[in-house]
Amino acid sequence: MLTSLEAITLDAERHAAELVQQARHLNAAASHAASVTRATSRGDGRETAAALHSAQRAVFQAAQQLHQAAIAGRGFLQRQGAAAADTASGTGGDPMDIPARSPEPSLPAGIAYSDVSTRPLFGDVPFGYGSAQQGQLCDCFLIASLCAVAGTESGTLRKSLTRRASDGRITCGADSHEDTLPTDGSGDIYGTTPDGSSWVGHLEKAYAGHLGGYDKLGEGGWPSAALQWITGRETRTIETATLDESDLASVISSGRPTVATCSGPPGSNAALAREYQVVYQGAHAYAVKGIDADRNVHLHNPWGQFHPKPMSIGTFRELFWRIDTC
Repeated sequence: MLTSLEAITLDAERHAAELVQQARHLNAAASHAASVTRATSRGDGRETAAALHSAQRAVFQAAQQLHQAAIAGRGFLQRQGAAAADTASGTGGDPMDIPARSPEPSLPAGIAYSDVSTRPLFGDVPFGYGSAQQGQLCDCFLIASLCAVAGTESGTLRKSLTRRASDGRITCGADSHEDTLPTDGSGDIYGTTPDGSSWVGHLEKAYAGHLGGYDKLGEGGWPSAALQWITGRETRTIETATLDESDLASVISSGRPTVATCSGPPGSNAALAREYQVVYQGAHAYAVKGIDADRNVHLHNPWGQFHPKPMSIGTFRELFWRIDTC
């Protein structure tokens, strides 16, 4: 049964990735139809753009459901694998009130874990949008989500991890892992913090274990899933094209953890993206900081640098196709 579930989970991940690509193509086609309509004033262009946007939403929702199903399937498989290992070793498993011993997430070839138990789990510097920084892993969706939560409700993050006194393991929710992180000779190579504390790396490690390894984490994912995993709350996903500027401004200025995702094919709004310093090849996620008095949107790049310039709501909607908030 577990082998069959693993196959189904892999199929769900593959189909989700294919649907995401289709949704991006549909979104690009809808934007092109809308541009043609504005340039030619043809009424049928509006109908075409509306139909394409409707199809894009349906495909996107299906992809999101598949992705969530794959995450749930992987979590179940990992729990069953840990239970089987405990049974084989004769330990009988941990008591219900102690987080389980999760398998250490697999690492890419050439990378190893290093002990970081002498480093503080959390530093003394107050949390903010710049408290988490993305490393050499394509997981902007996760790090941007951590930035968004750090900038709005830091208490959630401080409650998310503990260093267990009995054996020094790091606990995260119902799981636990060794107090180690992937490093090289110069330090952390994945998610990190400016103050040298280890909480970002440990949350990233826990999420990698949730997905099935760092390779899986590096394949990307949805901010909606990351925000829900971090906060434990349901996440609302909004396509920016479906809201007028006033409603979009209300969501952005809500003070809730919010992540915006840009995605466009080469040549689609490329000049506008360069003007506002937005990464526009493939997809990239940014933490949304809010709106200033001039109604300009401020964004934070999880890289810790190259932050977009403040932009109007209209420009934001042109460059960012979705936001996730919780």
